[in-house]
This record gives sequence, C-alpha cells and structure tokens, in this order.
Amino acid sequence: VGWSQLVDGTVAYKVVVTPAAGGQVSSADGTVAACGSVELTATPADGYEFAGWYIGDERQSIEATATFTLDAPLTTIEARFLAEAYDVTVQCSPAAGGVIEGDGNGKRNYGEVLHFTAVPAQYYEFDGWTVNGEDAGSEPALDLTVQGATVVTARFAAIERVTIDYDLMAGWNWVSFGVTD
Repeated sequence: VGWSQLVDGTVAYKVVVTPAAGGQVSSADGTVAACGSVELTATPADGYEFAGWYIGDERQSIEATATFTLDAPLTTIEARFLAEAYDVTVQCSPAAGGVIEGDGNGKRNYGEVLHFTAVPAQYYEFDGWTVNGEDAGSEPALDLTVQGATVVTARFAAIERVTIDYDLMAGWNWVSFGVTD
C-alpha cells in the first residue's frame, strides 16, 4: 500500500524526449487534477521513428498519440525515438584503382558521421568522390553524415605510363639517360 501527497489536488508531470533530436511532443511539463489525464502526441524528426511512451522502464504505448491518467506526483513521461538505419555502400571506380580506408559497407544510423580515406593503388591517382552520383570533393579524406541510403564512390584515374623501346647498338650493354619532371 502506497500513498501520494497532492498539492491543491493536482499532480505534476514532466515530459522527456529521448534522444532530444529524435522528435518533439505536443505538450510540455504541466499539472492535471489528481487522477486526471493528459493526451500527448509524439512526432519523430527526419531520420527517426517513434519507439513508444515510457514511464520509468515500462512501455505504456507504441501509439504516437496516447492518454495518460496520472495519480502520482512528479510523473515523468518519456517519448523514445530510434534513429532509422540506412544502407551505406562504399566502392572504388575502377575496382583496381585503390582502396577506401575507414568506415565500410553496412547499416548506419541517421546522423552518424562516417570517415573515409581514398588510397590509390600503384599507377593510379585519386580523382575525387561521388555520393549518390553527385561530386562530393577532391581531397582524399571525406567525412559524411548519413541522411539516407548512400553510395560512396572513390574515383581513381590511371597514371599515364610511357614505354620506351630501344635497341642497343652492337657492343653496348647499357643505356643512360636523364629523367626530369
């Protein structure tokens, strides 16, 4: 058997959003008459989905709009949101042109910051990034914030190689020449 002490016959409640960037709710903290009710609506932010209403660790509802009957003072009602996960694909073009170091392929949460570094293979040079087909920079390092399904491509270009053919004159067994940039 428990008991509650009420002030002026009212019950105070607090509304918490977790994580704070996950969304918003229709009402802030407030008070209601003892055993009164409050209706709250949760709206997820871009890249988040509503996970449920909680009082303590107990889920009260998975519906975005829920009504709570409050009989205990200082009740904390929590709206929980989860970041949506998106597929991120990382690739090199051409495949033999190099490698990408850092974060790789897989499911990534909305808002997660990924780090990549393009490393060219021998006889190739880095030629820029594309993200979902759009140019995304020419520096070998790339930081990317996940906002949806994403394809990251490191472009590499073959370095033009010069082949020199020569015939040694009779009696010669070596060749010497200067190479300049």
